Amino acid sequence: MSVYLLSAGADGKTLDELEQKLKPAIPELKRIDRIEDIGKPSIKSGERSFVMLAAPAAEQDFARLVDTVNRNHKDLFFIAIGGEISARDYKRLIQSGNADWVAGSGLPQEVLDILGRVGAAAREGFAPHQPIVVSFVPSAGGVGNSTLAIETAIQLVSRKVAKDGKIALIDLDFQSSHVCDYLDIAPKFQVEEIIAAPDRLDDHLLGVFASRHSSGLEVFAAPRNQLQMRELGLDALSALFDRVARHYAFIIVDLPLGANVWTIPLLTASEGILVTGVKFAPCVPRAVSARTFGRWSIDANSACSAAWSEPTMSRASSAMKSGCSSGTLASRLNA
Repeated sequence: MSVYLLSAGADGKTLDELEQKLKPAIPELKRIDRIEDIGKPSIKSGERSFVMLAAPAAEQDFARLVDTVNRNHKDLFFIAIGGEISARDYKRLIQSGNADWVAGSGLPQEVLDILGRVGAAAREGFAPHQPIVVSFVPSAGGVGNSTLAIETAIQLVSRKVAKDGKIALIDLDFQSSHVCDYLDIAPKFQVEEIIAAPDRLDDHLLGVFASRHSSGLEVFAAPRNQLQMRELGLDALSALFDRVARHYAFIIVDLPLGANVWTIPLLTASEGILVTGVKFAPCVPRAVSARTFGRWSIDANSACSAAWSEPTMSRASSAMKSGCSSGTLASRLNA
């Protein structure tokens, strides 16, 4: 087990005092100047590393601390050490799933308790769940992208591919979505709720946003509004996927035709990218662009036929069973 001490805005004197209190109980404690000093080999070692953060007192610095926790590799567990904080700030910190807070008066025992608890959970295989993500990308309008995404998700549910988890379908076309129309369910995802405050998204709100189909598929789609532009930023998308990743084994994503600030990060974070199209010249450039990610493409002319379903499902299942070894989805989106 590797344990590090890092300042998250606290002054040098405070850092020295923390080191003096922790070092006798944690001899392996190593002081570092930045997260990058840990190095990739340590992060990928298969054993969770711990980072003690000397927390600042100022509110703006606390926001920076939360951002540090959310943006770093999930194999790192952060223990922020400082004074008393509000219940709201505590929730903001721990909802990432890889952080906790300890008051300075609780040193060193509370830190030792957390090290024991989190370390034991990691050794027993209770590390954060890593979902499998497959993105459907249309090469033109009207090529059946949503239809293929829905059919794939329904097939995965009916074949019980996710033996120990659920399957989610996320529709990112906020202006002209038809996914819920096809499934005859009501769209419930209120995008505006998380655009302004991504950290507001918790398990309860996620449950409110989910539309449940009779097959068992759960859909996250917003009510269609072609006259309103919804600028979903990368932070908001990361918050959504990080929360969804805790509850679903597989995530099927239906992307819109237009590019967004999160399009490339999302495709990079996907285990599979399926480019849908027809034998029509405008489809070719987008299909070629998506091929640069090293995934596969599917021609909707043959994909819509009955003969397509079995080989396509085999390829999708193969990608899904391959797993993910590059960190949690939110961290990959922010990479």
